[in-house]
Order: sequence, then structure tokens, then C-alpha cells
Amino acid sequence: MSVKSVLAAAAVVMLTVFLYLGITSKRPWSGRTRPPAPPATPHSTPKPTPIYIPQKSLEISKLFNGMEVRTKLESEPGGAASLERETPSSYGLELNVKVKVPKPNHDLEALSKLNPALPKILPGLTELLATAQVSPKYEALYGRKLAQLKRNLPRLDLLLTRHNFFDCETILQLRHPQSRRTVLLLQADMDVDTDGSDPDRLPAVNPSDPTFQPMTSYRWPKQTVLVNPFLHGREARLRALETELAHSKGMGEPRLQALRDAVSAARYEVHQLKTCSFLIAATDPYVVLPGIFADDMDPAFQPRVGDYCAVIHGNTIYPAIVGDVGPRDLVGEASYRLGKEINSETSATHRAESNLKVTYLYFPNSAEKPFGPPDLVHWRNRVETLLQEIGGFEGTLHTWVNLSKPAPTPTPTPSPTPVPVPILTIIPGAPGSSPVGGVLPGPVPTGIQGMAPTPYNPGMPTPSPSPAVAPTASPTPSPTALPTPKPSPKPPLAAQRKKLPVAKS
Repeated sequence: MSVKSVLAAAAVVMLTVFLYLGITSKRPWSGRTRPPAPPATPHSTPKPTPIYIPQKSLEISKLFNGMEVRTKLESEPGGAASLERETPSSYGLELNVKVKVPKPNHDLEALSKLNPALPKILPGLTELLATAQVSPKYEALYGRKLAQLKRNLPRLDLLLTRHNFFDCETILQLRHPQSRRTVLLLQADMDVDTDGSDPDRLPAVNPSDPTFQPMTSYRWPKQTVLVNPFLHGREARLRALETELAHSKGMGEPRLQALRDAVSAARYEVHQLKTCSFLIAATDPYVVLPGIFADDMDPAFQPRVGDYCAVIHGNTIYPAIVGDVGPRDLVGEASYRLGKEINSETSATHRAESNLKVTYLYFPNSAEKPFGPPDLVHWRNRVETLLQEIGGFEGTLHTWVNLSKPAPTPTPTPSPTPVPVPILTIIPGAPGSSPVGGVLPGPVPTGIQGMAPTPYNPGMPTPSPSPAVAPTASPTPSPTALPTPKPSPKPPLAAQRKKLPVAKS
């Protein structure tokens, strides 16, 4: 037998044995079970449990000023606390403000959505809008608002409210083709101004508004010697500032300059309150000129203090005057009197109109100088004439009632004509005499009311005063026996010469 045959036979035997063992291990009756081998566990280096949970959370809320806020918190692993405390970027806030700047409306359809009555109230508005131009002040206004937001980003409490950011719909420069009259149209809301004082017309005003100022930009020389009720407080403030400035040794230059400016401003206010009268927000219909209009404008379209203004709300036109100047980043403000006429709920803290439904028509270069106390009838007539110059008007042109007329001096009540008082006079020492009704001319002397003195007779005692009796047709009383009076001492010669004659019985 060859070697190959032997190896082949051995292989067959071994294969047979292996097959036999594999079959018998799977037989249930064999009584033999082989437990499964446990899986091999890989060996790895254990990691420490983290003391933080990396996260990214997003929340949306609103600030008090109406601005929507999206807050996002991100955390990541850092180094030792002693190192991270000294690293500015380890604990910080990234503030990203997003604002959409509105575009101005300049057609009648857009304006009519805010006040559907506008085309009817101003029949010439279509012709005016045909050549209208958006004022450069519209872009300047929103540029200032953005700059203010950027400047105040570190102070969230100083950011403009959503309402005040979007307070202007449009600013249009209009010119009537025939009359060439220019008009500046402002479409906005209406905040409330409560400033002003004038003791010549109204001795007391309500200064409870935290932003109240006793002066307005429209002013005129005082016409009486009445003292402004706010002068005393401004003088006290001036004295306090001057005292602080006098003791400013060692004070830093920035604070020192601020103090000098404050003293100068206080002196100006004291002088103005002593010499000028001002509009009164509670009684005078005026509008507040946005500060953005105060400079760098085309003179043909630039309104100034004293110019006339027609304020349109709903179907009514309210004649007014430009009476004060406001901040440069806000528009749409009028006196309390005007706001109250539009909305009865108007107050120092409640806007007359929150929506952009108020149309302000400023008439540049229409002021009449010198300024003087409000003449509401003349103001209305003047606005009516100016409206006719831009195509006329329909609807109601409001008529104001003067609420600030000085109270008329009361007419003194004439003293009543003295009524003669009859007096009963009894002549002593005349038996059987009866009381004689005597009348003393003139008023009853002071003393006991209803009593009148008896004429002086030095030869007889002074009788007690008798009550005054009105003359009547009653019978004469019966004579009454009187005790004989004691003789009086003889009067001096001078008194005897003044002795009054005794009436005969």
C-alpha cells in the first residue's frame, strides 16, 4: 500500500470522527449541552462623567418696548475656572438687532387706506400728489432712528419702542400748480404735549406730567405784572446750581462744564418766565414741529414756529398753529387741547391717535409776526384761506371756543340805600306826654343793631335806647307815669350853648 493511500484513509477516518462528534452534540437525548461562549468584551479607557451638558436653546419673547427678542444660549467645554474667569469671551452676550426700514407712501390709494375720507375732504389732493416728492427728511428721520438704536444698544431700556420707531407713514412736498402754494404733508400718529403757561390768561396749569415744561417755542412779551407760577421753582434751582458752581474747586472738567451749561440754561429759563407768556397745551390748539424739520430743509417746504397747520382726522379739519419743537427722532405730536377734541380719552399718558391716521398739512412761511396771545377766530380764518389756495376743502372745519379768556372783573355790588329808621323818643318831665315818632336821617349808627341813640340833652339823663318802630296807623298809646328823673349837674357853659331844644307836648 502506498503512502498516499494511507494518508487518504487517515483523512477519511478523521473526518468521520469529527462528523460524529458534531451530530451527537446537538442531540436532545444525548444529555450533553454546551453553553454558548460569552462574547468578548473590548477593553476601552473609561471617560469621566461631564459636569455640564452642551446645549443650544432658543427662546422668543418681547421687551417692554414691543421689540421681539430671540435669545440663544450656547455652552461648550472650557478650561479651569481660574483661567476662564479672566477670558472675556468665556462669558458674554452677542446682541444683534434686526430692523426693517419702511418705505414712504406717496399715492392717494395708499393714503386713503389710512383715512378713506381724505380724497373727499381735500378735492385738490389728486392734483397735488401728481407732482409730489418724498421729502429728504423722511430718509433722514429713519436714519436718526437707526443711529439712536445703535447708540443705545448697551441700554435696552433706552431703545425706541416699536410704536415710536414706526411713527411716520410719509413726508411729502406738495405744490399747487396754480396758486404755487407749498405744503408739507406728514402722515403720522398723534402723541400729546402738555407744556406751556401764561398767568396773564390762566393763572394755574397742571404740571403733573413728568415731561412738563412751563415754556413753549411760541411766545410773546408779557402783558400784565402777574408772576408766572413756575418762576419761584426755577429761581430756587438756579440758586442751587450757582452755589454748587461756586464750590466746584477740584471738580473734574467734564462735570464743571456740564454745571456751567446748566447754570446758563437756568438763567435763560428764569429770564423767559419773567418776561414772556407762552401757549397753554390745555387751552390752545397747536402742533409740535418734529425737530428733524428745524434745519437743512428747502425753505419753500420748511415749516417753522408760528406757521399755520391743518390737522385732518376722520372727516374733520382742525385749524392749529406750530407752537413748539419736539425731538429729532419722533414725529406726530399736538397739544392736549387738540388731542382731547379728537379723542375724549386723551391724557398725558394716553395718545390721541395710536394709528397712523392723522394728516398734518404744514403751510410754510405763513407765520404772522409779531407773535401774540392766541386769536382762535383769526387762526381758523387763516387756515381756511390757506386751504382754498391748495384746491379748497369739504367736510367740517372745526371752530374753537376760547377757554383761556381772563375772567371778567366782577362789578362791585352797589351798597343799598339807607332806610330811615323811626325812633320813639320820650320826653322826660312832660306829664301826660306820649311817645313822639322822630326820624333820624341816614343809616343806623353802629352799635346794637336796631337801636338808635336819643339826641343829646345836657339837662336830662340819657334814657335807655328804645327799639326802632316802623310807622304804623296804630292808635297812640296811653300816657304812662314815669318816675321823676334826678336832676343832673349843671353842664359847663360850652355844653349849654349846644343844648338842643326840647319838643313841646
